Amino acid sequence: MKARHLASVIGCAAVLAAAPAWAEFKWQFSFSDTTNCLGSNGTPACNFGNTRNASSVTKLSGPDPAPAKTSITAQAWSNTKGGTISSPSAGPLETAYLPAWGSYGLGVQNRDMKNFPGSVPPGAGDRGDGVEGGPPEHAMDNNERSDSILFSFAGDKVQLTGVEIGWSQTDSDIFVLAYTGSGALKLGDLNYGDLTSNGWTLVGNYPDIGTNTKVAVNTGTYTGGTPVSANYWLIGTYNSAFGATGCYVGTKNKCNEGNDYVKLLAVYGTPTHDNKVPEPSSALLIGFAIVGLWRFRAARGG
Repeated sequence: MKARHLASVIGCAAVLAAAPAWAEFKWQFSFSDTTNCLGSNGTPACNFGNTRNASSVTKLSGPDPAPAKTSITAQAWSNTKGGTISSPSAGPLETAYLPAWGSYGLGVQNRDMKNFPGSVPPGAGDRGDGVEGGPPEHAMDNNERSDSILFSFAGDKVQLTGVEIGWSQTDSDIFVLAYTGSGALKLGDLNYGDLTSNGWTLVGNYPDIGTNTKVAVNTGTYTGGTPVSANYWLIGTYNSAFGATGCYVGTKNKCNEGNDYVKLLAVYGTPTHDNKVPEPSSALLIGFAIVGLWRFRAARGG
C-alpha cells in the first residue's frame, strides 16, 4: 500500500474514532391516566414541588449496556413569588405542581392559580393567574406567569439531544438551559433573568416546535460549537429574559406570536459517563481492522 493510501486509511480511522460511543436514550413521561391537581372528592390535592419519574426509558442507539444507571426526575417551577400579571417574565422562582396528562405528557400548575375547580390549593393564595389549572393553562405556559420543568439526572451528566412535546395550543416556543455552575444547584428565589449569571447556560430558544416528534436541541450553536453536558436541565415556555436568538425566521420573531401552551412528553440525551472509558463504537472497530489489514499486507510485501 502506497503512502497516500496509508494516509487515507489513517484519516478514515481518525474520523471513525470521533464517532460517539455512548448510547442515546429517550426518557418519556407518558402515563396511562391523568393525575392532576383535583382530588377525588372535588377538593384540591396539590403538593407543590412534587416530582415524577420517567414512565419509560428507551435506548435508541449505541452500546451503553446500563441505562438504569442514569435516572431522571422532573419537577415544576414558576416565577410566582412576587410576580405580576403584566410582567410574566418577572418574579422569583418557586416550585409548582407537576400534573401528568396521560399520553400527552407533563404540564405545570403554578401557585398563583385562581379559578381552579373547587377552591384555591392550600398555600397558594388567590394571587390572580387567570385560569391557571384549567385549559389551556393546565399545560406548561407563559400566560401571566412563566412555567418551566427542571429535569435532574442522577449520576452521570447527560448531553441533552432533543425535546418532544405531546400537546400544544396557540403557540409552542420553548427555551432550554443547562446548569454548568459549580457547587449546589441555584434556582429557587432567582428571577429567570438572574439564571445565566448564577451558573445556568442558555442552550437555546426553539420556536414553533411540533408535537410527537423529536426536536434537536443543544447542537452547540449557543455555546461556541460544543454541546453542553449537565446533571440539571431547565425547559420552559419561551421567556423574553433569554433574548430572541434563534427565534427569527427571516425578519420575523416567531417567539412573539402568542402565548405558549405545551405538555412535555420526552427528553433525549446521551449520558457522558465522565469517569468511565467509553466502549469502542462499531465504526471505530472497523477502522482498527482496516489499519490492521494494511499492516498484515505490508508485512507480507503485498
